[in-house]
Amino acid sequence: MVDGVFVPNKKYKLQMELDEAKQRVPGLVPVTQCKRTFYGATALFDAIGEKLGITNDLKKCFPETYSQVLSVAYYLIMEDRNPTS
Repeated sequence: MVDGVFVPNKKYKLQMELDEAKQRVPGLVPVTQCKRTFYGATALFDAIGEKLGITNDLKKCFPETYSQVLSVAYYLIMEDRNPTS
């Protein structure tokens, strides 16, 4: 209390923010933008390879032919019942 007025310190403000965060209940978030895009299976495989680091590992091991290795892997995954010949 300063001159009869409550003045919160940093610790009190932090505690109040934490209490408010605990009380917040996640609810529905309104959609502000609707967008539909189409990508092929190879785009999905590229994203997975980048996220897992497989693409970078192949680049290090096979610098000139890593894209061909990925192409063969994509073919084997997508065309599992067709012969590779």
